[in-house]
Amino acid sequence: FYNALGFADSIVLAAQALTENPALNEHALWIFDEFQDFNTAEESLVRTCMDGADGVLLAGDDDQAIYQSFKGSRPEIIRDWYRDPSIANAMLPLCDRSSYHICMGASTFLAQHDTAERIDKVFLPIDTDEGSSRIQVVVASKPWTAVGYVSEFIEQHKDQISARADEIR
Repeated sequence: FYNALGFADSIVLAAQALTENPALNEHALWIFDEFQDFNTAEESLVRTCMDGADGVLLAGDDDQAIYQSFKGSRPEIIRDWYRDPSIANAMLPLCDRSSYHICMGASTFLAQHDTAERIDKVFLPIDTDEGSSRIQVVVASKPWTAVGYVSEFIEQHKDQISARADEIR
């Protein structure tokens, strides 16, 4: 009536426009954060954007899905992508915002409320010293720089990560 549309309509129309005219998709690298809160229409737009992409990073935590009743988000979407054997996936188990005790408490709570559907997680604090300083800023000029940083960090701490994973299983 007023030639106006809501956000949900814009998602559907954007996917349709990209399908009809792939030249509109000028990007080769994509990052989608909070993917656990995406609904089916948004997932369709993501798939359309990914067509021909050089790299895609989907980030999210299925235990933190908060928009299911509000906008129809479906944590099953991120779970399906995570379990797809054709997609490389990784867990970032380290937390710089919470202390050792918070991380261990979160692990225990989630273990006690585990369901077959949820993605298994390992939570480790970056440092077990309550008085230590936290990482404030990590800057990467290119996506592969961040990947290199995370890969190196995980390699340096693989024994701790493996030991903690064994401990909570």
